[in-house]
Amino acid sequence: YAELLETDDGGRCCGAGGAYSVLQPRLAGRIRDDKVAAIARTGAGVVASANPGCSLWLSAAGLTARHPMELVAELADVANRTPRTARRDLRGMEHPGNTTGQERS
Repeated sequence: YAELLETDDGGRCCGAGGAYSVLQPRLAGRIRDDKVAAIARTGAGVVASANPGCSLWLSAAGLTARHPMELVAELADVANRTPRTARRDLRGMEHPGNTTGQERS
């Protein structure tokens, strides 16, 4: 399973805001820095975001951003395996949704 962690910033914007990161790059960068710090405080290895602009903006800061449905699909795939192979596949993953798309032997 995967644990959902909430940030302590009350869901504040990441700074991308449509064209905002292009029109106001320094201010948007400071907003992103605050968001990255809030994410870091959770200890999460991955950020789930359904917004492509946010995903790109946070990825540019070095975070791993994934669409929530990607994570759900990968977890469902693991859950449908036998317990022994699911445990084997989850070992060594940075987080439960981090796979290379290749089967491990």
